[in-house]
Amino acid sequence: MGHGARRRLTMRMGRWMAGVVALSTSLIGALTHAADSDPLNPATAPPQALVLQPSLGLQETYTDNAALTATDRVSDLITQIVLSLNGTLDTGRAQGQLNANVGYDIYARETAFDGFYAAGNGTASYNLVPDLLALKANASTSEGSISTFELSATNRHGVPDLTQLTTFEVGPELTGRTADGLQVNAAARFSQVIYS
Repeated sequence: MGHGARRRLTMRMGRWMAGVVALSTSLIGALTHAADSDPLNPATAPPQALVLQPSLGLQETYTDNAALTATDRVSDLITQIVLSLNGTLDTGRAQGQLNANVGYDIYARETAFDGFYAAGNGTASYNLVPDLLALKANASTSEGSISTFELSATNRHGVPDLTQLTTFEVGPELTGRTADGLQVNAAARFSQVIYS
């Protein structure tokens, strides 16, 4: 496929994705309104324990040095499609929050750099003994460079020396008060860092 045909294909995909984003936004708004409304008695509608909010995004990025080389620079146009999910959980004893993104980058010229990437973070806690003992955890993952040289000005797939960095920690946390009202906290954590 020639450069002109690939650029026209990228532009058509951009127009199509813009329509999908508008439709997705409308559907999310309608679903949220339907979930929050109670035609019989809105004032006494119970709060939702689990709320999930998906979204679809489209971004166009121009770079004058796709491969981050010192010489023979090649400019490129990058279409970034991102699917996101934000979620919250609150049942009283269990609480959690999630922010996750999965994307795909499409290069108009340097097609070898096309690819998926993922990023996200989340926290969770569960009260084993209310107001005394809880189990807590948090985790995150992102794609980044392991070098401080040849860094891209924008986050994008395909740049040199990229690696997936994932961290997590989990452990119990004890909370209490002394006889004179002083709050005391004690926690233990197991944590790990993973490069892939």
